[in-house]
This record gives sequence, C-alpha cells and structure tokens, in this order.
Amino acid sequence: MGHDAMQQMMSGMGGGMMGGGMTALAWFWAAFAVALLLLAVVGGIALVRALTRPPNAPSGTAGPGPARVELDLRYARGDLTREEYLQRRADLEDARP
Repeated sequence: MGHDAMQQMMSGMGGGMMGGGMTALAWFWAAFAVALLLLAVVGGIALVRALTRPPNAPSGTAGPGPARVELDLRYARGDLTREEYLQRRADLEDARP
C-alpha cells in the first residue's frame, strides 16, 4: 500500500477533524467544558470549607480587631491591671457578631 493510498484511507476515516484540526465550534465546546469543570471544583472547595468551618469562626478576618489591638497596647503600656484587661477582653469577645 502506497503513501497516497494510506493518506486517502486516513482522511476518509477521520473526516475534517483529523486532517484539518479543530473548528471554532469545537474549541468553544472544549473551553466551555473546561470552564464547567473549574466551576465545579471551585464550588466544591467552597462548599467543603463552609461546611467544615466552626460556627463562631470569623468569616474573612484574620487576627484581632482594632479594639482588641488597642486594648492589648494599653495593657502592654501598663495602663490597665490584669483584671481590667481580662474583663474588657471578655466584653469585646462577647460583643462579636
């Protein structure tokens, strides 16, 4: 079987997709499938994080708020006694939403 005969046989089996590459519509559907897959993965991760977060955990803040930082500074400077610091700190933690 010669090279030309083999080429004719392959083009007859594969049609335009094998010989001519992907069409614009095929690229669109491939990109759409990848986008759906990424959306499903990101949504799954968000769902797992939401379900495993403790109920009283802050949603997006890391660390103490500005009032707590000011209270810590006042205690560190010696402006507050230990009892005052602990009482005000407990008051701030109870006031958290």
